[in-house]
Amino acid sequence: MRVQLIRSALLALPLIAASLSTASADGNVTIRGAYYKEHSTKVVQPMIDAELEAGEHGTFAGHLLVDSITSASAASGAAGTAFNESRNELGADYTHDFGDIRLGLGGRYSTEPDYQSRFVNLSLESDFAQRNTTIGVNLARGFDTLDNSGAQGGLSSILTGELDTTMISLSASQILSPESIMSVSYDLSYLDGFQQNIYRTVVAGGMISAERLPDSRLRHALASTIRYHLTPTNTTFIGAYRFYIDDWGILGHSPESRIIQELFDGDVDIHLSYRHYRQSAADFYEDIYDSGDVFEEPFLSGDDKLGDVRNHTFGFKTGIYLGLFGLEGKWADVRVDGLVQYLKQNTHYGDAIISQVALTFPVEY
Repeated sequence: MRVQLIRSALLALPLIAASLSTASADGNVTIRGAYYKEHSTKVVQPMIDAELEAGEHGTFAGHLLVDSITSASAASGAAGTAFNESRNELGADYTHDFGDIRLGLGGRYSTEPDYQSRFVNLSLESDFAQRNTTIGVNLARGFDTLDNSGAQGGLSSILTGELDTTMISLSASQILSPESIMSVSYDLSYLDGFQQNIYRTVVAGGMISAERLPDSRLRHALASTIRYHLTPTNTTFIGAYRFYIDDWGILGHSPESRIIQELFDGDVDIHLSYRHYRQSAADFYEDIYDSGDVFEEPFLSGDDKLGDVRNHTFGFKTGIYLGLFGLEGKWADVRVDGLVQYLKQNTHYGDAIISQVALTFPVEY
């Protein structure tokens, strides 16, 4: 039923956009479809995003999506059988512009058969030095509940739990020149509660045990990005780096580079990207546990993503405005985007393909 509602909304949006042609406010609506495929898991994700004016000084943003997940992994909740599940998410944000200060409030709710998540956030952003400098802060709280009583595959152990998340994010951006801008951010998050996968088991010397993880996790992330636009060729170069560390012993580095080339007076843009990620393993993670560890070690995990991870992501994206093909009026501002990424990773999940197609059109109301 939920998937049918999404499909109906997708079909109705172009009609709504066509009918809203005599109003005083405008915005953009994007219909998007994403696909993710790795060795044992496939995810298909239709979604709708909207960004609309709300009065003279307000902006409303919202999204609606469905994840359709198919997996053969036992950690997904299936016991030797194919696993199928859908996740539904609804989110909304409102930002009010007071001139040099912007205040935002938002929330997100997602639900699936064994997991419900609620998230709220409050943001404040301020401009200084004739808007050459921007400082921002974002506060967020998350409340998750999980319950595997309806698991596919008939697991015998019923588990329930709760997870609370508190996050604060600080950001700053500085215009360095007419062609360049630099930004930095720092994220601090604290997770408290049930953090293990309720389906994942760990094999230790022939014995099988449920995954056990600490009840708390303190995470730090520091990131920086610099953008430079080469005006004669309409080329933008982007370099980014993110450093991550937490109290589980994981330390991660993630450099990234992108090139954006505009063509045909901006009607076409082409993006090339590369991202490398590497992290150390959590203190308690082992590739192979001894049988005695089931009784002696407080924490056990069979999650490759808590181990020594290395991956590379290669990406290609292109965007085209329909005005390139001679369309006029509002149709000239309709944009089509396509994205393809290849993820090469050293975990047992195997390499992955990520693709996305999006249609963005202007609306008036």
